[in-house]
Amino acid sequence: IDEKDLIAKILKLLKERIENSEPGSKKSSVYERQYETIVNFLHLFSEEDLSEKDAIKLRAKECKKDVKTVQRDLTAIREFLEKMSIE
Repeated sequence: IDEKDLIAKILKLLKERIENSEPGSKKSSVYERQYETIVNFLHLFSEEDLSEKDAIKLRAKECKKDVKTVQRDLTAIREFLEKMSIE
């Protein structure tokens, strides 16, 4: 599987997770933020030469969340993808 296909599969799984959650629920809004974080990171890393740390800071500022929240989101995304056998 090439990189583009892998990214597309990851985005599809994250989008389906949002769609399968109860609309308006806290989980749904967390999943939406996590999806947006990945999309944001893809954009940031394709446009700029940033470290992961700088990208996390930018994302935290953008979504008005603490850096630790963004780090937890990334951990949750990794765990979800590992559970779905995507690494």
